[in-house]
Amino acid sequence: MPSRVAKRKGEHLASDSSIDSNSRKLILDQKWLTMENGLKRLDANELKSWIEHYRDTMPGTPLIWLRDLVARINHKLQDIPDRDPTFHGYPVDYPLNLLKADVKVVLENTIKTTDHGTLEHIFEHCVQCIINHTQCGESSFGYRLVVQILASVHPDVTLTSLSKYLELMKHNQTKQELCLAVMWATGQCGYKDLYCGLRVWLAVMVPTLGLPVMSDYAVWYITYLFEMHGDVRSAYSSITFRDYFPILDIIMSGSSALSGYNQRKLAHLYPKMKEIAFGEQSDGKLKNFFPSFLARIKTSTSDTFTHELLSCLAACLERDIDCFNVWEKMYTTHIEQSSIFINYLAKNWETLSKRIDKTRLQKTLNKLRAFKGYEVAGYQKFIEACQNLKNEMNKKVESNESEESTKTHSQDSRKTSVRVIIIAVFIGVIIGCLFYVGYKSLPEEKGWMEHAFSGFKGYFHDKVYGPQRLTYYEMMTNKLRTTGVITKGVLDQIFEWSGTYLWILGDMLSVWLSVLFSYIDIMFQKIMTSVFLFVTEMVPNAADASMEFLHPYYLRLCDSAISAVEYLKPYCIEALNYTYSILQYLLHKLEILFTWLLPQLDLAFQSLLQFMDVMNEQISVAWSVTRDKASNIHDYINIQWKNFWDLIVKP
Repeated sequence: MPSRVAKRKGEHLASDSSIDSNSRKLILDQKWLTMENGLKRLDANELKSWIEHYRDTMPGTPLIWLRDLVARINHKLQDIPDRDPTFHGYPVDYPLNLLKADVKVVLENTIKTTDHGTLEHIFEHCVQCIINHTQCGESSFGYRLVVQILASVHPDVTLTSLSKYLELMKHNQTKQELCLAVMWATGQCGYKDLYCGLRVWLAVMVPTLGLPVMSDYAVWYITYLFEMHGDVRSAYSSITFRDYFPILDIIMSGSSALSGYNQRKLAHLYPKMKEIAFGEQSDGKLKNFFPSFLARIKTSTSDTFTHELLSCLAACLERDIDCFNVWEKMYTTHIEQSSIFINYLAKNWETLSKRIDKTRLQKTLNKLRAFKGYEVAGYQKFIEACQNLKNEMNKKVESNESEESTKTHSQDSRKTSVRVIIIAVFIGVIIGCLFYVGYKSLPEEKGWMEHAFSGFKGYFHDKVYGPQRLTYYEMMTNKLRTTGVITKGVLDQIFEWSGTYLWILGDMLSVWLSVLFSYIDIMFQKIMTSVFLFVTEMVPNAADASMEFLHPYYLRLCDSAISAVEYLKPYCIEALNYTYSILQYLLHKLEILFTWLLPQLDLAFQSLLQFMDVMNEQISVAWSVTRDKASNIHDYINIQWKNFWDLIVKP
């Protein structure tokens, strides 16, 4: 103890020798007891001058002058009391959050330009100095500030010497303040990087979970890390299988030295730790977890712990096929554990069958059952468990086959229904064509057919057209006729002025078109007459000839149709009800559509009629003006032509 104090005093003397006398007087004369006032002593320009001086005088030894720089910074803050090693109740970045921005930038730039190995030694030096100053009752805020800046710029500087920090805590395990100071200093990297924080927690803080005060800080630290870092994917592979099982035993074991509150908090965080340990892709590493999971299954363990172990074993088989090989090698020495696990698989095979490789599990079961360990305790239960799992697997296979057959049958029935509907539609189209041909071809039969269709035509005519809309249609037709008359008059005048050639050409074109249309009409009548004769003569003869041959088959078909109708009657009624509901829904929607559409059409027709009125007026005015101008021009040309002719003819 005295030698350590002397060493500390010698270090202070060495640092004091480089501090100018004015600064020493200022520090000795004024005693600032608050962190805010104390940090005001640090000046960015002064730090820059120190750093430039060190680099000029000691260019090749950054480790030496960085230590001296840290000692100077701590000496500036030596009058601030250091009461709590973890700053309980303050923000996690305290006291760095109170440091002036320009001073922080100078220190960060200095750290960024220094090599990584030197920074690791500086971090170790700061942690050791924090312990020494805390042990002597002196302030260590300067070293703490540098530790926080180092952890924020390079979080991985903490990971190099984790074993040294653990030894340091074991050496001072009876002094809680010193251990908490080490935990605080090494844990600063976790606020920047979750991976580094987890490595520090596993190596330095997990061994202290049995101690009351330090376990409280360790549980608080890991809880805050997971709250701060929502996405844990960056920390995958930070928890190895060697780190995972001590945590699992602490959380799930009832004999843990943790308080009930801390154990519940860790149990709440366990799923995230498990996710980090297993990783997103197993990559064949779960085979290292499988033996420890299987070996921990015991009849004396709690139900919660046993269920967790069994679910983890199932997850190993699901995600890493090499676990089957591991199980085949170790089951002879773990008969009881294997029996419990196999019973768990059989009980939950309904859900596990979708995730575990059935072929590989069947192969493993065959190897397990081949073991002849009659003298081993629990062997008979082991064989029964294997048989139960095999039966469950067979039941699942049979149920899958029945589901597939049911699915295939339903698909076949759907195909048959579609075919029946297509045939019915085809027959309906044929019957409709025959009715149409008979209606057009036989004038004497029109009476009863018109009577049959008159109701539907009248209903459709009233619903679609209506008296009001027919008025608009008639007005539209009248306007079109008026426009046609005006256009005809215009064309007549044009033809009259164009000369006889255009009239001759029009007569020839009219004759040709009339001849062409007459020829087309004659050919169409001949074709329809031929079709009608074929339908009326050939079809009845063919029907009479085939009736005798088809009569017995027709009777059989009737019997089959009756039985089919009786069978399909309930299904048809259900289908008709469903179709009726669909048709009602469609008619309702169509009624809504027409309710909205018809007023829009009325407005459109009114607008169109108004537009045609305006156009007729404009055309009439334009035509009258054009006609007057044209007649004036025509008279003028006639007068000039007459004068010219008189000049030529008369001498």
